Amino acid sequence: MGGTSLDASGAISNGGNRRRPGIPYVARPDGSNLDVRAIRLASKIGATQRTFADAIGVPVKTLRNWEQGRRKPTGPALVLLKLIELNPWVVFDTFHGSRETEHA
Repeated sequence: MGGTSLDASGAISNGGNRRRPGIPYVARPDGSNLDVRAIRLASKIGATQRTFADAIGVPVKTLRNWEQGRRKPTGPALVLLKLIELNPWVVFDTFHGSRETEHA
């Protein structure tokens, strides 16, 4: 796990920093090479900026700034975009209470 190990008590540690037992260290996502436009177009959630922005709960202006490189998504928005990149149905299914298996 890249520098993460269990000590004798079963606590997970990372680089000497002690963690709670059973709670893994999760690195902050890196958004430096995130292509928001490609995620939007590949997601099938909404091909237009407006429908995609509405689906993820951000203003269209924010989405445009991300796509044009004027701003980078951070925090929860970055995590959400990474999830959408991995599984485009995650937003729809979570919002509507559906399951991914219904789309397979």
